[in-house]
Amino acid sequence: FSPDGTQILYWTGKDFGKVYVVLSTGGAPRQLRRDFYSARNPVWSPDGKHVLFHGSQERNEDIGAASYDWWVSSLDDGRPVRTGAVAFFRGQGLRAATRVFLPDLWLPETSEVVFSARLGDTTNLWKVALSPGSWRASGPAQRLTFGTGPEVLPVIAGPGRLVFASHTSNVDLWGLRLDAGQAKIQGDLHRWTSDPGIDSQASLSADGSKMVFTSTRAGNSDIWWKDLESGRDTPLTVTPSPETYPLLSPDGSKVAYSVRE
Repeated sequence: FSPDGTQILYWTGKDFGKVYVVLSTGGAPRQLRRDFYSARNPVWSPDGKHVLFHGSQERNEDIGAASYDWWVSSLDDGRPVRTGAVAFFRGQGLRAATRVFLPDLWLPETSEVVFSARLGDTTNLWKVALSPGSWRASGPAQRLTFGTGPEVLPVIAGPGRLVFASHTSNVDLWGLRLDAGQAKIQGDLHRWTSDPGIDSQASLSADGSKMVFTSTRAGNSDIWWKDLESGRDTPLTVTPSPETYPLLSPDGSKVAYSVRE
């Protein structure tokens, strides 16, 4: 809802979106920023006269490309303003909580926008100031929360206060011995990994003694090797780029995987 409750702002799409506004009493929606290849995750300015969104005017299917930024537009589709916020975030070493940096809300008391971002191995709430009138990001982002679990989805809870979600999830790999010929389980459930990261996408050697899998325990999706007889884990890749979907050759001598650069 707009601050005065008369309009509803929303977007459609997945990675690449279109932004619409419609009267809260109903009627035909109107698309904003038809001149953008992608516009998504819009938020209202405190006075309801402008919209902040993530998008790009250039046609580029890499949503992490330099052409993507936070933009401010009036409701009459006047000249859009590129805030330059995303460059600030990357310069601070921040990483997007999802695939890209998305604005969550524009604080009514100040010209500041709250969002979630990762620094190191934690995802917290941050805020960045936009200069009134020019709408340019006016300095580095400031951290608002310091929890160890992912902190996301902030909403205003009164003057100077926010409420948000903090959650912790942990995914490990487990195994059951199977008599494949009889399709029967043999023995108890066995836990193969136990760490704070997300372990998934396991691939076993033919004799069941070796395993490769992806893990985020080092802060990024990497390929790990595990000797199931000794229980020893060894990282095979530790890089800034996420590696996924490892496949172990039957004899356990080679690993194939995907990497997103």
